[in-house]
Amino acid sequence: MKHLFTAAAMLLSMTAFAQVGINNTSPKATLDITAKTTDGSKPEGLIIPQLSGSNIHSATVAGVYGSNQKGLIIYATSADSSPTSATANITAAGYYYFDGSVWQKMAGAAAGDTTNDAWINDTTNSMVKLGTKADGTTRAAGTDFVAKDNGQIGIGTSSPDASAALEVASTNKGMLIPRVSLTGSTDQTTIPSPATGLMAYNTGAAGLVFKGFVFWNGTEWRSVNNNPTISPAITSLKCTDAYLEPNTFSAGVAYTGVLKVPYTGGNAGLFSGGTVINSTVNTGLTATLNSGELESGSGVLSYTVSGTPLQNSPIAASFNLGSTVFGVTGCTASVGDGVGTNVTTKKIIYNSANSNFSYSIKIDDLEFSIYNEQVYFRFQQDPSLSTNFNSLTKWYYSTNNYLAQSVTITPSAATNSVTANGSNIANWIRLGSVGAAFNNFQDLEYNAELIIPNRNTLYRIYATRFAAGSSGTYVLVITKY
Repeated sequence: MKHLFTAAAMLLSMTAFAQVGINNTSPKATLDITAKTTDGSKPEGLIIPQLSGSNIHSATVAGVYGSNQKGLIIYATSADSSPTSATANITAAGYYYFDGSVWQKMAGAAAGDTTNDAWINDTTNSMVKLGTKADGTTRAAGTDFVAKDNGQIGIGTSSPDASAALEVASTNKGMLIPRVSLTGSTDQTTIPSPATGLMAYNTGAAGLVFKGFVFWNGTEWRSVNNNPTISPAITSLKCTDAYLEPNTFSAGVAYTGVLKVPYTGGNAGLFSGGTVINSTVNTGLTATLNSGELESGSGVLSYTVSGTPLQNSPIAASFNLGSTVFGVTGCTASVGDGVGTNVTTKKIIYNSANSNFSYSIKIDDLEFSIYNEQVYFRFQQDPSLSTNFNSLTKWYYSTNNYLAQSVTITPSAATNSVTANGSNIANWIRLGSVGAAFNNFQDLEYNAELIIPNRNTLYRIYATRFAAGSSGTYVLVITKY
């Protein structure tokens, strides 16, 4: 009788309120189930129907599930091994619901995700943003992460600039892009099929020695200033045209300046700084190549010069730039003779007393050389002009600053040629008389001023020897004013 009364009461409750309470008399929903035990001694909970993926597949194909089953929940014990469009989402065991045509997976929370950092819809600013930090605390200024409805991304800012697809903002950090080691300027293996405009940082550790930011232009990797990343190369280096700024130095006084050496045939390649080069002749100075970028054609290499010279100008300091420089034979630059930068100067050093005309300085249409202890010049484009040259100049040599000889040169046929080893060398004019030659005096110097008729130009010739005897080192300097 008691059980009959209870059943009747439940039926009456269901009929009157359309609500069912299990283990409670006051259901708060259509179905309200209260756990009977709370001490953990029994497995409390609700088990809904369980079917395999294949079972659900068969029932769905047979039309068992339709619009009347919309919202139905089931637990799949396995994936559907031969899914249809309606069961394609049943890929693993789990809870699924039927939306009237397709089974949808009921997503669960990611492992360890407490949702404190959930995305927040910001309709006012047309974006979504991370609400808090991972621990649920408020985000500090500058730690924003937003995604705007128009596709813009802001990191460190809640308002990315309208012109940027991505803005990364920081006052104490930078942006580190991928670093790669490309094998060459056309490498498409290290980064397969690079998109035009793709940027990376090349470490220079592989075949492409250029270090720095590069981008793919569709054909080759280029530096960010659109220069080729090929190895730097030139076709010639002109040490005879090298000059120094400032152009003089004093013995025992610290010096800092710049050595500039012209070149031709530059290929616009970029290069790193060089190693220290010690000076010779006038010792105590060093020169170091500054990093830079070659011109496409002619330009100058820049070297930082510093140190304390042993001797005063005009005793020049010589720098051997190396056996090869950017693919061409290296040379020695001799600078510091005191020639101003508003004039044209060329210098050459002879390491043999028996100098010959194969070592010369060419400036304008003139050529200067040292031969058999004397200085000569000629007109190189039209040697016959040498015969007609008849301007006057002073030529002298001095020892210990004492004027030893001064002569006036009036060239003639007799002085227009020299005899060397039995061969007649024509069209060279000797500066000075036969006696005005280097001899065994030490530190002998020659000076001359050459004026060509009908030219507003002065050529100053300076020649000296730094050691006594025929084995001394000779220097010839020609300056055009």
